[in-house]
Amino acid sequence: METTQPTLEKRVLVADDDEMIRALLDRFLTKHNYFVQVLTDGNEALDYLQKTEPSKHPKVILMDNDVGETRCVGLNALEKIKQIYNHDISVIMMSGSPCLPDGSSLEEAAKNKGAVGFVEKPFNLDMLLEKVNACYQETVEKRTSVYVAPAQASQETQAIPTSPASP
Repeated sequence: METTQPTLEKRVLVADDDEMIRALLDRFLTKHNYFVQVLTDGNEALDYLQKTEPSKHPKVILMDNDVGETRCVGLNALEKIKQIYNHDISVIMMSGSPCLPDGSSLEEAAKNKGAVGFVEKPFNLDMLLEKVNACYQETVEKRTSVYVAPAQASQETQAIPTSPASP
């Protein structure tokens, strides 16, 4: 049986403190033709993005919130990632708990900070793949519209007929 090599264009970053989740998502997404980078938390994800050339950035990040008593590493990293890389990267938050330490909704907090989705653990891999595929496609379209729009605008400007100068 022939294996398909993942294309480097279909990059996904998985940031989760659970080694088993990282290994599972790495194998599963690689099988579905994604190039997967695995890291342990949102801070490592942010460091990775800052040290990696933009052409090698993932289009989608699956990030565990990693809630502690006094911290929400994933949410804090999400906010910074969206501030710096707004249109270039979609973030799907993951967590085994739908609530923050104060009892508020993690899903709502993530959405308010720019996440495009939320997945509660344990999750269905096929459903997760659907979300990743949709986010990947949406991010590609955003990148295209963000970077192609100026060229389209200049072509449209050139196509506008000019009126002859009045005597």
